[in-house]
Amino acid sequence: MLRKFFLLTLLIGLVAFGCSDNETVMSSEGSDTGEFSGVSEQFRTYLENAIESENYEPQVQEGQKKLGGIFRVNRIDGPTTITEPGAYFLNDDFSTPDYGIVVEADFVLLVLGNRTITGPGNKSGTGVAVHNSHHVLIYGGKFEMFGTGVLLDNTDHSSVRYIDVMGGDEFADPANGVPPQIGVMLKNSAYNWIIGNDINMTNLGIFVRGGGSHHNKIWYNDVVGGDRGLLAICYNPIPGEGDDGPHDDLIRQNRLKRFGAGIQTSSGSENNKFLLNTIRYFNEAYRDFNGSNLFINNDTDQLAPPATDILTLDFEGIGDLGPDYVYEGWLIVAGSPVSTGTFTVDGDGNLSQTFFEVASSDLMMATKFVLTIEPYPDPDPAPASTHYLAGDFSGDMASLTTADPAALGSDFLGASGPYILNTPSTASDDSDYHAGIWWLDPMAGPGATLDLPELPAGWTYEGWVVGPGGPVTTGKFTEVDEVDFDAGGPTAGPDPIPPFPGQDYVDPLMSLIGYAAVISIEPYPDNSPVPFELKPLLDGNIEDVGIGVLQSMSNNASAFPTGSASK
Repeated sequence: MLRKFFLLTLLIGLVAFGCSDNETVMSSEGSDTGEFSGVSEQFRTYLENAIESENYEPQVQEGQKKLGGIFRVNRIDGPTTITEPGAYFLNDDFSTPDYGIVVEADFVLLVLGNRTITGPGNKSGTGVAVHNSHHVLIYGGKFEMFGTGVLLDNTDHSSVRYIDVMGGDEFADPANGVPPQIGVMLKNSAYNWIIGNDINMTNLGIFVRGGGSHHNKIWYNDVVGGDRGLLAICYNPIPGEGDDGPHDDLIRQNRLKRFGAGIQTSSGSENNKFLLNTIRYFNEAYRDFNGSNLFINNDTDQLAPPATDILTLDFEGIGDLGPDYVYEGWLIVAGSPVSTGTFTVDGDGNLSQTFFEVASSDLMMATKFVLTIEPYPDPDPAPASTHYLAGDFSGDMASLTTADPAALGSDFLGASGPYILNTPSTASDDSDYHAGIWWLDPMAGPGATLDLPELPAGWTYEGWVVGPGGPVTTGKFTEVDEVDFDAGGPTAGPDPIPPFPGQDYVDPLMSLIGYAAVISIEPYPDNSPVPFELKPLLDGNIEDVGIGVLQSMSNNASAFPTGSASK
């Protein structure tokens, strides 16, 4: 069942710092060669004061070349790694498949203004990541569709202020390997200011991790979740680094709303002070597993949990996927997938679960249901490419088939494909013809015999012969007029084989007379070494009709699995 957690504005003034005109950011040392070994005393003082100020606003605007008319500004137009101190200004919006901006230098002022950095979606990527640095100030900007908006990793005496992180209120279940979306994360980072930020629709708002995190100030942030908000502020250790959590932080006057719990501190997180925060929660205002953390004068109030309804699933013909795969259901809401949870099927075709609790708003707005096959455990929270069954909702019911464009896109009722017996890999020996099967017509050039629709990503065709010892593959393929993935197969002879699906079984010799021939549709990656339940073409008895004579196969698509999803 889908796990759910029922879950200040600052006046910004201009701060003037006494700086002489035309001062470079860098100190003179190393400047002749372009190697930067330090920063000017004037810029260092400016940045240190800015980081410690509650109401700093950078005096740089679009089109300007200097910060406050004094310090040179470096323009950023796309994904960038900053390796030198200085002032940087984001010149335009951009998108990135991974990281937006990476900071690997000390004394960096990064002004993002009103620009937006857009990530890859699926709770992956990071907007700005600061690694092993100190005195870094990140100011402004909007981050959308990232796994983490801003990360401070082993970073000290730095500040993140007035950024805007917009998440997708996506499903997360960290305990079962479905990662959360995070607004701002600190890992082993100390003496930092996280101030005045606006974080919306993430699973975790502000996440502070590791015993190396301490003496941070987290003030005046607005952190608002959606229906899937887990924790607004979370204090935890870092996996693999022991139980020590952050300590001696001051968290005050934040507004936290619409999360299962407003604040959680681990058993190793000590002496953190939570003062004057406004907490509007679904389940708990705070969970303190240590006892030494202080919660003083916080304004708490429980919210009514998000409304939920039941989705009912029913299937005919889907089978056991084995221990390494599960089925997962998805509602399509406003064009985006929303997981309804995973389930398995036993050897008798019984579902482990048929009723799924989902948000009422999602169920009401859902236009389609899609069933996918997912690896278990699943490292990716997005749907796998192996879409199995799908259908549009008509009223409160969706009929699910392979024919839907969001599934395999065909009912396969028009599939056909006769085959021949022959062993082209031993061309000089006609006596062993009954040990090879090929889907080709020797009288057509030769030409392909299989008439099969093109498969979407996540699926392949596979040929089989099935005898007393069970099924034996003839090879996977996606094209009917090309050699399949294993060519003539490991039991073929030395001669060239034709460019069509098929296999020879001459080394050792295996006669196919009396065997069954099968074309199956297999998930990719494949869940099993035996044929999958989608078998569009069958011939239950390979006959000895002579070398190169076509034998037909029956269409079996009417036996394909079907299902229904009911609101």
